[in-house]
Amino acid sequence: MSTDWKSKESQYYMFLVRRQPMVIERGEGTRVWDTDGKEYLDFTSGWAVNNIGHANPVMAEAIANQAKTLLQTSNQFYTIPQLKLAEILVE
Repeated sequence: MSTDWKSKESQYYMFLVRRQPMVIERGEGTRVWDTDGKEYLDFTSGWAVNNIGHANPVMAEAIANQAKTLLQTSNQFYTIPQLKLAEILVE
């Protein structure tokens, strides 16, 4: 078990959700691995932004390129990438 990492939760994290008793170290596609090397199918990726899979090389390159210009702003503002994506999704 990854007790050393998990022990930091009460000191450094604000409570948002009850966590599972594992520390995820890496992911590839639809699978993730914990710090003990155990493999899991990632059924939670839809919670946020990982529905394209982990370590997707096309997405990694696109994110790296975008990060050179602008990472993230509040949705209070318009951004060109967000507007372009909305158009693609609707069309």
